[in-house]
Amino acid sequence: MKYITTVATENYGDYLFCFLKSFSEKVKDEFTIITINNGFSDDFKKEIKKYENDILNIDFYHIKNSKYHDLFRGFFSRPVYWRLVSADITKDLTDKVLYIDADVIIRSDISDIF
Repeated sequence: MKYITTVATENYGDYLFCFLKSFSEKVKDEFTIITINNGFSDDFKKEIKKYENDILNIDFYHIKNSKYHDLFRGFFSRPVYWRLVSADITKDLTDKVLYIDADVIIRSDISDIF
């Protein structure tokens, strides 16, 4: 299994959906995308889960329930800093993780990166 992390809030949903659609259409290997978030509603999670298929699993990491929630304060909004925890939240799952911004369109299979 290969792991991708991304950061999103519900306000960023349209971008996240485009990312997930392009990812699910282009990637050929098994992946898990972990979406670092500040608490998605159940309806929003259902919409995200529609992009899952036989080789794509989507999980959620709720940052408010973690030690990282109040760690980052500064010039940028908190979600900008959340990407910094990608390696730590996946350390028990894998030794490699790739962070991709939620507003990226996947144009070809990225499996070879791993």
